[in-house]
Amino acid sequence: MSHSGAPGSDPREPDDGPQEREPDLTESDTAAGPPIGFLPDAEFETETLTLASGDRLYLFSDGVLEAENEAEEFFGVAGLISVIEAKRDLGLEESIQAVAESTREWQDGRALDDDLTLLGVEFF
Repeated sequence: MSHSGAPGSDPREPDDGPQEREPDLTESDTAAGPPIGFLPDAEFETETLTLASGDRLYLFSDGVLEAENEAEEFFGVAGLISVIEAKRDLGLEESIQAVAESTREWQDGRALDDDLTLLGVEFF
């Protein structure tokens, strides 16, 4: 898989080959720059990662990371990774639902300031 994109990261569960392995979350180090399509001549770095059967890729909008609680603290990458790690034994759809619910709980019932877009892909 190759990707490039806007600021933020995409927590992924990468493959280390066919041997038995502990699940691991990896953040993108290259997903930086302006949003794709925002500037006509923008250039982006590309990162390549090999994914195998059972690996998952989570893509999300900045509304997930920038969800604020009453103390005006962001949910952030740490919050997102924490939920994904805690819910890794769930099915893909349930894990995405858990991220959405945790983000809303983080906001202490406050209205969303931005969209909350999540996409999960599981490789077979």
